This record gives sequence, structure tokens and C-alpha cells, in this order.
Amino acid sequence: MARPLALAATTLAVLLPAAPALAAPDRSLHLGTAEGLALTASWSGVVTGLPRPSALNGTPVPSGRLDNDETLVRIDEPGTLTVVMSGGDPGAVDVDLELFAANAAGEPQGERLVVSNEIGNDELVDAVTTTDEPAYFLVRAYGYIAAQGTVSLAADFVPKPRPAA
Repeated sequence: MARPLALAATTLAVLLPAAPALAAPDRSLHLGTAEGLALTASWSGVVTGLPRPSALNGTPVPSGRLDNDETLVRIDEPGTLTVVMSGGDPGAVDVDLELFAANAAGEPQGERLVVSNEIGNDELVDAVTTTDEPAYFLVRAYGYIAAQGTVSLAADFVPKPRPAA
């Protein structure tokens, strides 16, 4: 009996497509006080979302994310990273913002640290770094309610004050 099961499992493994590789973030930033680094950065991104079921008419429609805008942010010192987003584009009806701990390749590590999912297109997230080791964060902007448009994002890093010598 084990032989047919092993054959079936092997056949299934051969027929299934490989899992898609995660796409790299759209951009990378390195913020800090070291020479050549900035404490702030700003950028624009395009997000697209699918409609959600309407609370008004209850018509079921597909839901999900079509296109996220992702930015990898590297911080090398203790401090606070704040990211704000606004959607000046009329197509960005309702957009949301997530922040994850990430690895150097921009892959999320665990559950999201914080999410800002207010109604509308103005969002804010904060992350606190606590070590002198490099910390990576993945900032993900995405459309929620039939949103498709351009959003403006800005990251601001405030280093933790160093003790007086």
C-alpha cells in the first residue's frame, strides 16, 4: 500500500508548479546619521486593489491585492522610524500601510509589526529600533477599496539620543 501512495505523491510533486519567488521591493532606503546618509526620504508609488463587498448593496465581488508598493528601509542605530502616506491621486480612494520586520532581501519576517488601515488615503506607521545592529523594515502600501492610484510616502528617522560622555 505504501508503494502506490509514494508514487501518487511523487507524481503530484512533479505536476505541481513551483511556488513563485517573492518579488524584490520596489526600492531600498538606508537612513541614519552616518556620513552620506539622510534622516528622511520621500517617494511615490502606485497601488491597485480589488473591490470589496459593498456594505450598501451586499453584492459579493472579488477581493484582494493586485499591486503593492514595497520599500525596504535599513536603519543601523537605535531610534524611531515613522512612515506617512497620503494619496493625492483621486484614484487612491482607500489605501493602507503596513510595516514588517524584514531581512536584507526585503522579505517579511513574521507577522506585520503595525498596520494603518484608516478609511481614506492618509496613513501613518511607526517602528522603534532598539539595537546598533542593522534593522530592516518592509513598508507596504496597498489599495483597499477599489483603489488604483499614486500615493506619496515619506520616511523619517529620529535617532535615539546618545548618553552624554
